Amino acid sequence: MEMEINIMNEYEKCKKFIKLNGGVELDPSDDCIHYDFHGYGIDINNEEIVFINDTGDFKTIKTSYYELLGYMLHSSMLGIGFKRI
Repeated sequence: MEMEINIMNEYEKCKKFIKLNGGVELDPSDDCIHYDFHGYGIDINNEEIVFINDTGDFKTIKTSYYELLGYMLHSSMLGIGFKRI
């Protein structure tokens, strides 16, 4: 019996994390996915994650699950009951 192993890349992990924690996917395009995350905009692609508020882009990080988690915790975007992947 063969066991199938599903390994997610950083881009897939970040997308799943955002969705699990209340992100709503907006206009997906070929190179970027846009989310509404509790009043913030988040654009994500294979290279970077861009956080957007009413005044425009305010933070860009590389597409990395742990950088995303760390930044969102540091900036208080996540509540105490956030979901991990």
